Amino acid sequence: MARPPGLLYAVDETPPPVTFVIAALQQVAVMSNSLIYPVILAREAGLTTSDLLNFASVAMLALGVATILLCARSRYTGCGYLCPAGFTQIYLGPSLLACSAADSHWCSA
Repeated sequence: MARPPGLLYAVDETPPPVTFVIAALQQVAVMSNSLIYPVILAREAGLTTSDLLNFASVAMLALGVATILLCARSRYTGCGYLCPAGFTQIYLGPSLLACSAADSHWCSA
């Protein structure tokens, strides 16, 4: 595949190991910024510290799986480029509303 203008590496090229590690650290930094949204939601839900840690762990796992699906190069998913997944604040308001309206022991009304 020909390299599009403006790109250092095409989809089928592998960058040098140092560049690869730096890109991986950059992806972790980008994704970690969006982990504040699950923490806010867990705090609003009144989760205990251990439940909050479990919730954050599942959130990180979801980000990892989503990133793999975005980066995969297959017929049905992904583009082949390094695209980080991330949580967005657009769902925070409705999630907090649903949590406050829920009638269960996980959310405080």
